Amino acid sequence: MGRATRWSRLALAVMLPLVFLGNTILPARPAGAVGCGNSPELAAPAVQAQERWRYVYDGGGSYEMVGWTPTEVTLLVNSPGCAIGRMAMVGLDLLSGAERWRVTSEQWQGQEADAATDSGLAILVTTNAVYAYDETTGAQLWSVAHGYAGWPEIVSIENNIIVLAGDSGLTGVTVGTGAIAWQQMLPISSVSDWENVSGGPLVVLGRPDSSGQDVQAFGIDKATGTLLWQTPVGKTTASVGGTLELAGNGSGLIAAEVLTDATTALVALDGTTGSMLWTAPLANDGTYGRMYVTKGAQPAVVYGTGGSLDVKSATGYDAATGAVRWQNANIGADAMLADDAHLVGAGPTLSYMNALVMVDGETGEMIWSQYQALVDGSFPGSAQVFNGEVTFAPSLQDEPAPTVTAVDLATGTVAWSNSYPEFAQMYVVGQAAGIVLATGDTADEAVLMALAS
Repeated sequence: MGRATRWSRLALAVMLPLVFLGNTILPARPAGAVGCGNSPELAAPAVQAQERWRYVYDGGGSYEMVGWTPTEVTLLVNSPGCAIGRMAMVGLDLLSGAERWRVTSEQWQGQEADAATDSGLAILVTTNAVYAYDETTGAQLWSVAHGYAGWPEIVSIENNIIVLAGDSGLTGVTVGTGAIAWQQMLPISSVSDWENVSGGPLVVLGRPDSSGQDVQAFGIDKATGTLLWQTPVGKTTASVGGTLELAGNGSGLIAAEVLTDATTALVALDGTTGSMLWTAPLANDGTYGRMYVTKGAQPAVVYGTGGSLDVKSATGYDAATGAVRWQNANIGADAMLADDAHLVGAGPTLSYMNALVMVDGETGEMIWSQYQALVDGSFPGSAQVFNGEVTFAPSLQDEPAPTVTAVDLATGTVAWSNSYPEFAQMYVVGQAAGIVLATGDTADEAVLMALAS
């Protein structure tokens, strides 16, 4: 910790009591103002999670969690370096960390594109085929060629059907047998993004075939592949490039971010019927944004901009009408939904631009701020929310060593924090049955650890 950092924390410790005293004699600041959230107490430094086991795949560069049961976890093992290549898929005993089985890249055709687990199977999709392995033993049960030229992804597994998106189409594969259940080609050049409606359609956003065409969203029946609806959500003129993203709340509300050379808008759709609910203009100034769709008592679509170290801006739109409900700088793009109504992520608080905060997504009000848990750009993709806590690897900006930390979502207090000076970097891989899986990087290999609070 640098001298400047020590001085800032000392000054902070001196000033906070004066701030609290001032709050008792000065008028209250407006609800939702920057830094208005409660500053929670910190946990004692000695509070740590128990390390259950460590696992190393020889030469492995990183791990990705595919799925888990109460007794086992399935992982992809990636090669070292910036260009991710999959070396193997492994099954580990969740209680001991012992390797139960492994399938290496020499045993499948093509390069690994995606993976998931369902109904006791570990499903692996490569650039050539789909493979199904027994989740407990690793035995191969079936394989089927999918026919795509690119890198297909799993976009849904529901009611015994795996749905793949690749090139300009979708394919349904029967989980139990590997039989092709259906295929659906769409009038697009590629699938840009997708969202699932629970018990309803798969919503797909497509990139147009050529400039001048509309940007369209589609509703697909996941059981049969039937096209249920098709709705234009934007336009293009001279180019088909731009940002095309979807977000949803699982209950039917879908938001589309459409930034092309002809449309810069946030579009809300009814995912069940395809009806356009409303549109709101967005700035197309190159600033990265992220959408969040809540489903609390007053559902909202929130659009936040600004990374962990940037000035934030967020706007909450009424889900039904698109009317602006709130707008402030409490949170930005490096955040995630903590529950049906709240966002947790990087926000401005005290002197730290990237301190962890919780914000009510439906009112914009800051609930709490935790200035000793700093967030970086990896937070939305790696942080895990479960058991009433958010677990992540804090930014190394203000940590003496790579750390994994859990913060209580109700209060913002640090529940536990484990520091690992022997590693160059820490990453949270996922959680399985209440156990946190985290990776520590050395110069030669990645070490997978299981932590339990």
